[in-house]
Amino acid sequence: MVIRLTTEQQKKRIIWSWSKYFALLLLVFLLVLTFWIFASLSSWNAENNNLQQPRTYHIVYGYDYNEIAPIDPSYPDDIEIDLTVHYPRSTLVVDDHVSIDGLAIVHTNPIGLNILSITIGFENSLTSPVIQTDGITNSSNLFLDPINGTNRFTGSMNCTWAVEGTYHALMLYVMKNATGYYRSPIKQSPNMVITVYPKAELAQIMTNNASMILAIAVYALTVVGTFSLVLSLWDRQPSSQNTQGNNKNHDNSTNTKSNVGVNIKAKSNKKHRK
Repeated sequence: MVIRLTTEQQKKRIIWSWSKYFALLLLVFLLVLTFWIFASLSSWNAENNNLQQPRTYHIVYGYDYNEIAPIDPSYPDDIEIDLTVHYPRSTLVVDDHVSIDGLAIVHTNPIGLNILSITIGFENSLTSPVIQTDGITNSSNLFLDPINGTNRFTGSMNCTWAVEGTYHALMLYVMKNATGYYRSPIKQSPNMVITVYPKAELAQIMTNNASMILAIAVYALTVVGTFSLVLSLWDRQPSSQNTQGNNKNHDNSTNTKSNVGVNIKAKSNKKHRK
């Protein structure tokens, strides 16, 4: 038995098919776009969160009394220094609290002298919290003292910076021999540096967080609007049905007007007969 569709039924079937196909296509596009956006946001959010996590790293430096590095790599420097620096976040900004733990190993003492202590400081560093003595703001210094008379020196300090910039490490050591105590000249290290960024860097991180939240909110509203459009397309009525409904309403109104006209004429004839 073969069922033949009328022209009106065929039009209705085509209209329903195209609207539903378009709704499904729009839904698939939304799902793919959502996956791509959230994958990008996920990696960006992870990187942004890493910028706000505490950071610990090492600054390693070798010092030689004659300021000439050993030719043989297996031969150590006269003094080896390892600084462990702790930041409150990945990027150091002005007024951040910084803690530094230091370890130094003295492999060779100066001729005729013994090193008693090593002092390391950074340019423009201040104590954290900032304190003053007799109205003078105290600078911060890392004092490394020997462990039980060995050649290993350790110490720690807390510091901060009030001005952004790149600051080099400064080092001196106190020595002793039979005639008394001596202090070495202050040496600036070209390699041991700490960079401090302005607070605008922290403001940029906070702006990035706000932008991400705003972007997610806007996209959520877009998803809601798209789902509404998909449902509207899925339930779309064929235009032929609307035309038929309008024609029926038009015919009903025409018939009603005709009946009213007939009734009026009938009443008029009755009056004339009287």
